[in-house]
Amino acid sequence: MTNHTTSRTFITAPDPLLDPLVDRGTDLPTIAVELYRDIHKGIRSELFAVCTEAGRLDPADHPGRQALAAQVRGAVQLLVGHAEHEDVHVQPAIEAHLPNLAELIEADHQALEGRMAT
Repeated sequence: MTNHTTSRTFITAPDPLLDPLVDRGTDLPTIAVELYRDIHKGIRSELFAVCTEAGRLDPADHPGRQALAAQVRGAVQLLVGHAEHEDVHVQPAIEAHLPNLAELIEADHQALEGRMAT
């Protein structure tokens, strides 16, 4: 079940550290799994760092521009690798249990991929 007001996915499991994705019945407590929080916070942090560096950079600083270009390439690699990981390891489970959410995620990923390709 998804609580759309908080964007959390709730899964019933006996021990979230041992087996967070197994539904063993309704008599067990419901826990919130923050599946996306940490990695997406990290990605946002890197994107803000790129923007901060771009704003700080003197356009006449050729080595600085080269370093910024490398940072941008690294951020793009992070985004592509992250999306590939989600597509292989996370998306199938979401499709099985939350198909409407899976469709939204797929559309978001396609839109982002389109923006990065241009």
